[in-house]
Amino acid sequence: MRSMPGAGGASKLRRLLVEVPLGARRRSALPSSGPRKTPSWLAWLDAPGRRIAAATVLLSLSAASGVAAVSGFGFGDDERPGRTVPASQVQAISAAALACPTLSPARLAGQLMAESGFDPAAQTDRGGKGIAGLSDALWADWKPGAAARREDPTANITALAHYMCDLSGQVRRHTAKGEQWRLALAAYHSGVPAVRDADGMPDRAEKYVDTVAGYAGWYARQPEFRRGGNQSPGPVGGVAPTAGTPAIPVPDAYLQAILDAGKTCVAVPPTRIAAQLMASSAFNANLFGANGTQGIAQFNPAVWAQYAPNAAVASPWYPQQAIAALGAVMCRLVKELDQVGEGDPYQKALAAFQWGPEAVQRAGGVPDSPAVRDFIALNEAYLVDYQRDARLPGPRPTTPPGAPSRTPGGPGNNAPSSLSPAEVLARGGTVTGGGIATGGGTTGGGTSTGGGTSTGGGTSTGGGTSTGGGTSTGGGTSTGGGTSTGGGTSTGGTTQQPTKAPTKAPTTSPPVSTATATTGAVQIYSHDSGKCLDVTDGAYTSNPQLQIWECNGGPNQAWTAYSDGTLRAFGRCMTVSGGSTASGAKIILSTCNGSASQKIALNKAHDIVNKNADKCIDVKEHSTANGARIQLWTCMGTDNQKWSR
Repeated sequence: MRSMPGAGGASKLRRLLVEVPLGARRRSALPSSGPRKTPSWLAWLDAPGRRIAAATVLLSLSAASGVAAVSGFGFGDDERPGRTVPASQVQAISAAALACPTLSPARLAGQLMAESGFDPAAQTDRGGKGIAGLSDALWADWKPGAAARREDPTANITALAHYMCDLSGQVRRHTAKGEQWRLALAAYHSGVPAVRDADGMPDRAEKYVDTVAGYAGWYARQPEFRRGGNQSPGPVGGVAPTAGTPAIPVPDAYLQAILDAGKTCVAVPPTRIAAQLMASSAFNANLFGANGTQGIAQFNPAVWAQYAPNAAVASPWYPQQAIAALGAVMCRLVKELDQVGEGDPYQKALAAFQWGPEAVQRAGGVPDSPAVRDFIALNEAYLVDYQRDARLPGPRPTTPPGAPSRTPGGPGNNAPSSLSPAEVLARGGTVTGGGIATGGGTTGGGTSTGGGTSTGGGTSTGGGTSTGGGTSTGGGTSTGGGTSTGGGTSTGGTTQQPTKAPTKAPTTSPPVSTATATTGAVQIYSHDSGKCLDVTDGAYTSNPQLQIWECNGGPNQAWTAYSDGTLRAFGRCMTVSGGSTASGAKIILSTCNGSASQKIALNKAHDIVNKNADKCIDVKEHSTANGARIQLWTCMGTDNQKWSR
């Protein structure tokens, strides 16, 4: 068992007074510099009486200062002094640790110390080699680009960081108990199945994990890895931007690459490239995304392989190559998806870039997923920021003369709202040429609310049409600066119509659910096939029967559990068709209505159960093929009825 802080005094004294003087053997992976000679001060301790005397002194000091080990006077209970990190590797470790929030430079250094002692020629007892102790198979899977050399320490450090981030995500999906980084280390040592089967830390991995953690604790206090309070701003800890992340200036190192990429096609100017890089990674070239996306542009590996020029020899981890590829890929996606369904081609291309073109094709346009909408909104918001950068060519936001100010409290501010681009997109509006529309269209900098149309800086409310700076309220039409209220038409003047608009018949809406999400949107995979529960063809509006499909991270495989006992995708509920309780009933996706046929939940036994029928969600006929349909069936405990997040 791992000693708990504050309870490891005896084991520490034994290590200091017995094991260290006797020269306990080091790990075979660490290079030896010849026979070790016991220092004279330790030789003095190599007698029982003297060890007892020294123990008494140390215990007295411990009693006088119980916090010494924690405060820095001595080593913490788990700390192990390591070798000095070679100066040539400090920067590589710090950069690679940005791959995901689970890592830190000290943690990565601790693992490298445990694997090799920073020796590029080391070999481990598990068949690994090099500074990171990676096997040949792992190196082939995780090397940062086809041209990466096996003997290059920096490439090996980067590969280890990316692999550890992937393991961190895997153990998180298996909901194992314990601290995520330690579990990822256990998975590295013993494999993910061992962590899953133990539902936490496997016994055989404990020694390795404690060794790495001990080194990491020591490296965290070394000057090269100790975080100060005067660090420059920038990406830290591998965290992707969110709606609250302010745009940062385009780094000079990437400016020329962005300018070049923005020349590929008219639809993707440099301002778009910069906005997408900011929305994806905040220009963090080492980011390893939660869904496996990679590098500064956060390329989905499948999209990279299918669309990136020279994908076989280039790498998304090299920022200059990734930026060049981003321009080419986005231009191609815009062109390919222009005729797919409805909606803005660039927004469809953004959705395809993040989730794959198949998700857009299945949905017939931009998938109705919060993650997709948030990513598009973030891009549009950052676009406005980078349109102000004089270094970046591209369309600019325009405010024609005479147009009302959109600044709250500013002169002439008679616009009904002052929403940010992200807020506009979240409410279903569009942003074009600098104008803002809420619930309707706008062109050329005008403001429109409630479905109206405004051109040339005019303001329209309640469905009216305004051209050339006019103002229209209640459905009127205004041209050349006139004002129209109540449905009248005005050219250069003012017209008022007191007539009352006809009253619309009330409409019936589905009941509003007060349920809240109890999990994030995650994939749910079958134990039988390893494939994911999938909304067939992404056709979420047509009550499709659900299926299993190769896991692809798309929104059609993103399931969220809710407090009312439902499982949802695209905001709709998993449902037993027709409210049936019979075995063989289809499992579909339909509008949430609170019925018993939608009370479907994944339990701790890995069954997805409909409480109304007291039966399980089942892959029909034990099929493991893509497209196998999902049905209701008596719970049998078989693998085709077992599921995990």
